[in-house]
Amino acid sequence: MNRRTFLATAGVALSGPGIASAAPPTRPPIRLYSPASQLAADGSPLTDDSVVAAWAEPTAYNRTAGRSEPVRYDGSIPLVSIDGRVAGIGSMLVADPARQGGHATYADSNGRALLALWDALVDGTRVRWDATHDQYWSLDAFGRFRDLAGREGYELGSADAVDRSTLADADGLVVTTPPRAFDPEELDALAAFVDRGGALFLHDQATFRGLDETDNLNAIAERLDLAFRFNADEVNDDEANAGAPFEVLTTAYDPDQFV
Repeated sequence: MNRRTFLATAGVALSGPGIASAAPPTRPPIRLYSPASQLAADGSPLTDDSVVAAWAEPTAYNRTAGRSEPVRYDGSIPLVSIDGRVAGIGSMLVADPARQGGHATYADSNGRALLALWDALVDGTRVRWDATHDQYWSLDAFGRFRDLAGREGYELGSADAVDRSTLADADGLVVTTPPRAFDPEELDALAAFVDRGGALFLHDQATFRGLDETDNLNAIAERLDLAFRFNADEVNDDEANAGAPFEVLTTAYDPDQFV
């Protein structure tokens, strides 16, 4: 199935505020390894379905996974949120298994879903991957997805700086959980990039084993005045999973948010 119609034709999302409660049995799941959730801009649980593009299934829950106590959810848990051309994604989503502890988390449905999101938000083909903030999740950790995106016309490359000059040659920018914070000049460059129509994809992950870069991502969200923030948690699901509670599966995504 063509990625541009993958989400639009998949059916109606399973659950979440304002989303219907039934889906076709053929609806392909999105697979999220050790995901984190998002919050509202004021730090409370995010329930706005005009912002949330994918929810965990009703059986999911969130828990403490690092040094910080997260905001707890009693209801639907957001996994992907969108504000304008900025997406917050609670997982790497398309990392190669070799870089994901051997877990076969890459799935064709994930690749098609992420490309559909890129199609919706990126006005162009040039997507850069931030390599300047000590990230473990550099572009070389996404070889299968890079090949797929290249076949579909995207030009991927690493960004060796986050400044106005570098971003002038990009239509989209991917930032994975950054161990090193963005400085004020970099935050200003991101704001200018988004203001001129650039697409920004912020990939988060659970704070498991001290991987808590939530504050650095939230500094970006704050500077851009986004409608969402990032939660210092891990989302688990004892029923809808790919073999372990932290390998979360969901079909509760809203096609209208992705395409």
